[in-house]
Amino acid sequence: MKELIIDRSKWRFGGDHDGCDEKYGSTELLNSKGYMCCLGFFSKDLCKVPKKYLMGVPTPEGIPPKHRSKVYKLLGKSTMTKYYFWDKAIEINDIFRGEKEERELMIIDHFKKIGVNVSFINEYPE
Repeated sequence: MKELIIDRSKWRFGGDHDGCDEKYGSTELLNSKGYMCCLGFFSKDLCKVPKKYLMGVPTPEGIPPKHRSKVYKLLGKSTMTKYYFWDKAIEINDIFRGEKEERELMIIDHFKKIGVNVSFINEYPE
């Protein structure tokens, strides 16, 4: 199983509730404030997509084709699988409004479906 570490201190999740966009930037693969969504960590660390191709990109579909193919390779061959996987990851990362711990467990379970073991390190930013 592949290992993915999500650094809570750089993890951007949730929408723009309570001014989060202003404080932490928008939810993207990598935003201008240096925060990444779960798919950003996945794309950078497991798929080895350079950060410059993740900056300001909302979904893996926006990564240039040469590098997007690295993401597709880990997500499986089926187009439906790819889109289902990242749509569900986006739903968990951006839309879910439960507790942080519950969100983490949902991400761990979701990434297991593609053979990725997710762990979380560090504390959430203030």
